[in-house]
Amino acid sequence: MRGRLLQATAREQDRKPIYVTGHSLGGALAQIATAVLGTDEFAACYTFGSPRVGNAYFDLWVKPPSYRVMDYADIVPQAPLPIPFLYPYRHSGDARYLPDHPVGSPYRYEPGLPVRLYQLVIGLIQFFGSWRLLGIKDHSIAMYAAKLASIADARTQSRDRWRARRRDAAPLGCGKFAAMLRPTAPSAEARCLFSPCGKRACL
Repeated sequence: MRGRLLQATAREQDRKPIYVTGHSLGGALAQIATAVLGTDEFAACYTFGSPRVGNAYFDLWVKPPSYRVMDYADIVPQAPLPIPFLYPYRHSGDARYLPDHPVGSPYRYEPGLPVRLYQLVIGLIQFFGSWRLLGIKDHSIAMYAAKLASIADARTQSRDRWRARRRDAAPLGCGKFAAMLRPTAPSAEARCLFSPCGKRACL
């Protein structure tokens, strides 16, 4: 990987930003690769359903921005359990949490312990129902992709509605602005402050 990275960034004119990404165990490897191989060409690292990788100092080794996305009842990001002095595993990077029914952008925080314990029970039920890690519905990369796609669609629709409102909104004319700001007894010298015309006809 190091050789391919050096080859990809050897020529100045061919340099492009590099994004490192991975799902599940691939997300853990992506974080390690970002810490070990991170250069100025690394734009960011995105992981989905990644387990805990390093300790409290691991985040200091990662130079590029790192974002970890975790789904509602995905139990993989909760493993391995952090045990002080024995397994001091910690997450690194900025958390992005996908709720069960995402509306708008992913939440920029991790749920609290009671919520995560409840979601852990849901994930374990899904796991014991299939006895496969990929049988956990919320750990599936397809579930991550579907939720992110719905968020992207909602953003696009919201932006289109905003543009339509701006396009259909009638511009306020000089007289309308003056009417909004007209005092009870306007003086003869009053002018419309929101129009370059400066005509008394605005009053």
